[in-house]
Amino acid sequence: MLSNFDNDVVNKKIAITGANGFIGKHLVTLFKKNDWQVICLMRETNYDLAKDVDDKRLVNCKAVIHCAYTKNSTLVTDANKINYLGTLNLLQAAEAANVENFVYLSSMSAHEKATSDYGRSKLQIESLFNLNKHLVIRPGLVLGAGGFFEKIKHFIANHKLIPLIGGGYQPIQTVNVAELCAAIYELIVNKKSGLFIVAEDAGPNLRDVYVEISKYTTGKKIFFYIPAWPIKFIFKILDILHALKMIKIVEAIIKYIPFDDENLRGLEQLRAFSTKNLDNNISFKISDYKKNIANLFSAPN
Repeated sequence: MLSNFDNDVVNKKIAITGANGFIGKHLVTLFKKNDWQVICLMRETNYDLAKDVDDKRLVNCKAVIHCAYTKNSTLVTDANKINYLGTLNLLQAAEAANVENFVYLSSMSAHEKATSDYGRSKLQIESLFNLNKHLVIRPGLVLGAGGFFEKIKHFIANHKLIPLIGGGYQPIQTVNVAELCAAIYELIVNKKSGLFIVAEDAGPNLRDVYVEISKYTTGKKIFFYIPAWPIKFIFKILDILHALKMIKIVEAIIKYIPFDDENLRGLEQLRAFSTKNLDNNISFKISDYKKNIANLFSAPN
């Protein structure tokens, strides 16, 4: 797909944040495979984006790909502020180092009707960028051995009763992690800027994806409709139990729910987006979900 694609690129040095994450690891592998020097910026190296960023590490980089994202937890209660300031600091450092392009990995959850903290946070961060010179990537549901898809896959494989929130009619546009990275690679090499939806066009709905996954698992699956409100009520009860330190009870209940509160709010507000802008700017077509799911189950562990 990328053979001899970047022969004309003189400066093959790139910095990647979140380089030890699901997508970050694949990006590092792809760029190194194509003889790029990769500067890995990740938590294990105590690289704190929320504080001042040393722009010396970014000198002579053709691009910075910002994949890192901090989630709220018992240890982190101000993740939105950390993510926003961290991105701002990194962007300013990249500009100070005269980096040619800045690539922000956003999400299809980032839109005006988003209700999840994740979607709203990503949308707020997108406002930092000038789409005439920066590159914002909104991937679909990323298929691969990791991320939210891996959680869904594991749940369906290990349960007979599969709940479909709202009937499972929410639109889902997917992309396998290899093609996501390849698209980012081509957009960088071709010096593109703007906002790109990286996903299959006119994708399936949530139920279609669940059913397709079930074809590669053992045992009969029973899919059933469930409205969102009972799940929301359960999550509120779980929050109370967690506050009371009844952790074992919380863990026992959670294993029967294939998502968390944030995922639920994201699922409720899923939207379908056109990929025409992407199709006109890369050399290949994003594969459909059936092909990708089949490949994932046939791949050796």
